[in-house]
Amino acid sequence: MEQDRLGELSDSNLECAIVSVLLCTTGSQKEMIDRYQIKPEHFHCMPLPRIIELMQGSEEGNVSFYTLSLRIPEHKDLITKLIGLGGAARINFKSIVQSLIDLYKRRLVQEFLRVYGLRMWETEVTASEMLQQMNRDFTEITKNQTLTNMQSSTVVSEQILADLNTIPEISSVGIEVFDRAMGGGLYRGKAYAVAARKKTGKTILAATISSNLNEAGKKHLFIAAEMSSKEIHQRVIARHINKNTIAFISREKGNETFKAQVMGYKDAGNVLYADEAGIKFKRLKEVVSAAIYKHNIEGFILDYFQLVGGSGREGLTSHYDEVAQWIATFCRENNVWALVMAQMNQTDNIRGGEGIRLAFDQVYELKRCGNEEEGYSNNGFWIDQMDTRYTPWCKMGDEKIASLIMEMNGPHFRDNNYNQFHNEY
Repeated sequence: MEQDRLGELSDSNLECAIVSVLLCTTGSQKEMIDRYQIKPEHFHCMPLPRIIELMQGSEEGNVSFYTLSLRIPEHKDLITKLIGLGGAARINFKSIVQSLIDLYKRRLVQEFLRVYGLRMWETEVTASEMLQQMNRDFTEITKNQTLTNMQSSTVVSEQILADLNTIPEISSVGIEVFDRAMGGGLYRGKAYAVAARKKTGKTILAATISSNLNEAGKKHLFIAAEMSSKEIHQRVIARHINKNTIAFISREKGNETFKAQVMGYKDAGNVLYADEAGIKFKRLKEVVSAAIYKHNIEGFILDYFQLVGGSGREGLTSHYDEVAQWIATFCRENNVWALVMAQMNQTDNIRGGEGIRLAFDQVYELKRCGNEEEGYSNNGFWIDQMDTRYTPWCKMGDEKIASLIMEMNGPHFRDNNYNQFHNEY
C-alpha cells in the first residue's frame, strides 16, 4: 500500500522524457547531468536510475546504446524506445528536470512523515527528543536537496572563455538602420520589441522583417494574433510582384495577368504562420514550444503583445509583466530570439505597463515623421531607441529625417540609407 502511494508521486512519462533527451543529445550526457544537477535518486522508475549512474560514470561523457544493452540487457527494449523518442522533451528540459526534482522532494517529505508517524508512539523517546531529531533530519533534507543555479566565478570565467570559440548566430533583419542598432541583427537568446501607436505600421514592419528573414533562409514563426496569416502573406507577395495588397480583394483579383504574377512568386518557405487571433498566454507557450521542437525555428515574431490574453484575477499590468518576463526567459533558455510588436498608449508609454522595457534586451518605438500640429509624413518614419542592454545608443532618424520609408507595394518598409549619411551615436 505504501509503495502504491509512493508511486503516485512519480511520473514515468516525465522521467522517460528526461532520459530520452540525455540519450539523444549531441553533446556530453555527463555535462548535461552535472549542469542540471540530476541524480540517480531523483528517478523512481527502474531502470532509469541505473542509466543515469552509467552516464555519470562514463569517462567519455556519453554512454552508447551498445554499452547500455550490455550493462542492462534485460531492459534493451525500453532503451530502444527511449532513443526512439528522439529527445522529445528538449524544449522544456529545464522545467521538466525541475518537476522531476520536485516530485523527488515530495517523496522524501512523504517518507519523512511516514517514518515519524510510526515513531509517534515510541514511549522510550520523549516528544522533545523526537522534535529535535525531526528538526535535524528535515534540515539535512533541505540542505542536501535544494537545487540552485549558483556557480563560482572561476566556472563562469571558463564558460566565457569557451564561448569565444563559438561563432555567434546573428540574423540580419534586412533593414540597415535596425541591424546597426542591434549590433548586426537578431541574436539568439535575446528578446526585442518594437512599439508604436495604433495604425502606425506595426504589422507592416513585422511582415517586412519576416519576409526579409524568409528570403535569407532564416526559419522562424510568425504568430498572427490580429490579422490572419493569409492577409499578412498577401502583403508579402504583393511587395514582391510590385502590387498593393488591395489587388487581392478588388476586381483586379480576377485579372489573368495578376494571377500569373502571383503564381510566379517563389516563396522560400522559411516562415511558419500561426493563426492565433486573441491568443491566450497558455496557448502562446504551447505554440512557441511546438515550433521549436517540430520545426527547429531560430526565433519568433509576435504581432502583437497586448493581444495575449488570459489575465485572470491578477489584473492586466501583472499579466503583461508575466508575459514579458516569460518571453525574455524563454528566449535565453531555448536559444531563440523574439521580435514582439507592441502598442503605445496616448502618453507615450507601452500600453499595459513597463514589463517589456524591464524584461527585454532592446525596445524601439516606430514613429511617423512630422508632428500632429503640422501634419505627419505619408511615408516617412523614424525609430526612437528606447532601451538597449548590450549595444551603444544610436540615433535612428528624427521627426524631420526619415530612416524608414513605407512603400505602397505590399505595403512594406525599406531602409532610407540613414546610416550612410548620418553616423550619430
